[in-house]
Amino acid sequence: MAVMVLLVLTSISLSPTYFLLTTFALNSSEPEKSTTNRVRSIIMLGSESSSSSSHIQSSIPVTPPRSLDPGLTSVASAISDTPRSAKGDLGAVAQHKIRSEIAEQMAPELLRCPINVFFSHYSPFNPDNDLVDSAVSTLKKENHLTSTGNWRPGTFASITEPPARATSKKASEKTPDDSKHESEAVVFSKLTQIIKDMVPQDGNNDDRTRRFFYTDCGNKVVEGDISGGGFKPDAFVLRNEYTGGKITLSDAAVVAEFKKSNDPEVTRDNRLKIISAASHIMNNDPCRMWTYGVQSQSYFLKQTQLIPGKISIEKDMMSVWYFSRSHSVKTDGFNWIEDPRTFIKVFVSFLFAKELEIGFDPSVRRVTYRTKERFIYEIKAEGGTRYYRTINPIFNPRVACVTGRKTRVWEAEEVRPINGSFTSVEVVEKGKRVALKDVWLDEGSQTERQIQKAIFDKLKQVRDEDYEWATEGYLRPLIKEALTDFPRNLPFMQIECDGWGKETRERHAEAVADPAIIPAKNLESSALQSAMHTNKKSTMSRPSGASNRPNSVSSRPQYGSRDYIGKKQYRLVYSSVGYALHDAEDLSTSFKAIMDVSTALVLMFLAGWVHRDVSTGNIIVVNVGGHVRGLLSDLEYAREFGRINKGASDPKTGTPFFMPVEIHLGYKLRFAEDDPQDLDSLDHEEDSSVESGGISKNLKAVFFFHHDLESLMWIGLWVVLGKIVEHASSGKVFSFLFTNDSNPGPFRYIFFQGANQEVVRDAFHPKLRKKFFSSFNVIRVWLCNFCSSPKYDNPTKSDFETLFNRVSRCFQTLAQDADKFNDDVKFIPPPRDLHPPLQEQLPPDDDDRGTTIGQKGNKGKEKVDTEKASSQSQQSSTSRKRKNSEPQRMSMRLRKRPNTD
Repeated sequence: MAVMVLLVLTSISLSPTYFLLTTFALNSSEPEKSTTNRVRSIIMLGSESSSSSSHIQSSIPVTPPRSLDPGLTSVASAISDTPRSAKGDLGAVAQHKIRSEIAEQMAPELLRCPINVFFSHYSPFNPDNDLVDSAVSTLKKENHLTSTGNWRPGTFASITEPPARATSKKASEKTPDDSKHESEAVVFSKLTQIIKDMVPQDGNNDDRTRRFFYTDCGNKVVEGDISGGGFKPDAFVLRNEYTGGKITLSDAAVVAEFKKSNDPEVTRDNRLKIISAASHIMNNDPCRMWTYGVQSQSYFLKQTQLIPGKISIEKDMMSVWYFSRSHSVKTDGFNWIEDPRTFIKVFVSFLFAKELEIGFDPSVRRVTYRTKERFIYEIKAEGGTRYYRTINPIFNPRVACVTGRKTRVWEAEEVRPINGSFTSVEVVEKGKRVALKDVWLDEGSQTERQIQKAIFDKLKQVRDEDYEWATEGYLRPLIKEALTDFPRNLPFMQIECDGWGKETRERHAEAVADPAIIPAKNLESSALQSAMHTNKKSTMSRPSGASNRPNSVSSRPQYGSRDYIGKKQYRLVYSSVGYALHDAEDLSTSFKAIMDVSTALVLMFLAGWVHRDVSTGNIIVVNVGGHVRGLLSDLEYAREFGRINKGASDPKTGTPFFMPVEIHLGYKLRFAEDDPQDLDSLDHEEDSSVESGGISKNLKAVFFFHHDLESLMWIGLWVVLGKIVEHASSGKVFSFLFTNDSNPGPFRYIFFQGANQEVVRDAFHPKLRKKFFSSFNVIRVWLCNFCSSPKYDNPTKSDFETLFNRVSRCFQTLAQDADKFNDDVKFIPPPRDLHPPLQEQLPPDDDDRGTTIGQKGNKGKEKVDTEKASSQSQQSSTSRKRKNSEPQRMSMRLRKRPNTD
């Protein structure tokens, strides 16, 4: 039987279900003697779904890594709305340790295009012939190129000529030309001077002046703002000329990797380094909209490696990469040794680019305030441009994929520049804090403010008779109170302002998906086949037919058709600051927030809208006049009931923790129904079960109102089983009820159906076992019957009224019981940050102004204390931060979204 060994890096003895854990499956011939038969059955059930997977288990809602097994496709991809995939937060794990995971998650998002398409569509700008000719002439004068435009003989001899084979020990001691035996570091370090001499410092062409500078990294320290760096690329193109000290990642415009090897594993590793470095750069800096990479693979193919009778082919191929929030592209390789002009044109497009062209966002400024780096966001809102300076990160996940929404949420304050300059600013209203959300939305999609306005407009029209169906004494007073003093009492986050920003480049027609961009492990080298498909009259390497590749699509995952819709920046400011539900510190607060959100879902029902993304991250806890309220946010994926629209081909992402079962499956459920006549008795019953059912693959699941309620039910169970100090088997039950798999685990599936009720009930805290479980059981039965009954396959709004009455009453009962038992249960303390932020020291003359960080970031830097740098890198943690400055914990959001989060 599988035994779960959970390792927790903490000195405090706490529940393992609260932390991000590493799970190992060990073979054991003897079951634990202290384990009951009931728990054994749980583990057996769980092993069915987890035997082929070692996903990290914790009480924190996380997104699993995307499966690359070509034989496994998510059932959820059949949903009539939009296919779903999985992404997750990388936490603080060092980047070089998770390159494969990052690349595998990004694999379906990588496209390939010809180099000429890169220049015309993806490069910062397309250098004209005059500018390239100027660079070529300069390199000829500096003796890097011959008069014919080729590299000076011997410059790259060690990668263009095969090494001399020693015929004897004595012969091996002779080295006729040391340049043929230069190390990789020595060979590629020559590029530093070549690229520096490429264009004179005072060279210009129209408005094109040199703004970026190439530097070889060597053993230099690379420092970023977030944890998990720890990687050392071969070279960067930087905003500032390197003169010593550390290299600041926020200055990096282009990352480069060079290798001198024909080992297929080295080829794979080289590409993984480029991809993971780009991922980290985009996570690290809110000022980045897109970024670039350069990768070279240089080696010599021997005669014996080729088809008999064919001449030997030298492989010195270079590729250029473009990474953005909508899609990423790798060019076909070009032979940079035989074609120096294309090599020169690539770097001219980087060195002479403007900051906006190369991916730096002019609407986000990096500033220093109270000894810390902050950001000032410029939002072009209705009524004029407004500026907000960040104070602390509320939500800033370190995601694997570059493509996606990349949501960031900041605690911020509004400021205005003094005399039109951001070197000094003043606070508009001292003491007022807001929440600023920075996210990338699909081109053409509705914004949260637009959707909220549509919902509010419908709610303004609601009259008392429209909710006469609501139970008097329970639900009806809550609706009436929420609609009073409109919209102040509504349980939704209030929006202060919003605005659009820049957009990504559209996908070019010649940019095509190619799974072989990331070579599979342990496959024989594709170098030979790539060589055989190279046009001898051209320096361009064209991809061969898939059937001839070792990494052909037949042996790699089938990704399906995607549109790679363009993304556009969207900034939204909420008028209040709170914290996510998963950061709540007691039972009463948690269920008060859940009850408020159940009312918000009733209001959305009255307005005719489905939320489709209810999660702990979208339930915001705020303190209003000394009273706790739960407010619902993130409406971007809400949809009007009954509206028919074409599902997007770009996949949405999501964690399974709070996902409704049939949405997770992708098909309608067909369970044997509980007898509705017995529902009232369930308030006093301790167990209930129904016969085994199944799914109807002919009926695809569509998100309706009851699915939002089901998400809220899973959130409540997550709180009870994952947040309270562990007792008995709660940890084991939690780990099998909440799994991070592409399909719902069998335990969760049959629990929703009605089995294993006693097992789950016994996992509740003894004080909560009877009352809490009874309420959850009533909710489960109503929702299960609604999902499985054929009469609700095409429901009307009136079909949901009875359901909302009963389920809302249960959530009210849970909130009341949570108040009663609040002092009897303790929540698990959050793990403390190993590198807590340094205490802010307010300068004596501080006037809340702050200063802009200069553009000479790499000049005059003292020697870096790497230990201090590591500690400081934690200050911008990827975890959600509490409302105050208490210790942080890593957490993750439910994402049923276009490639996101």
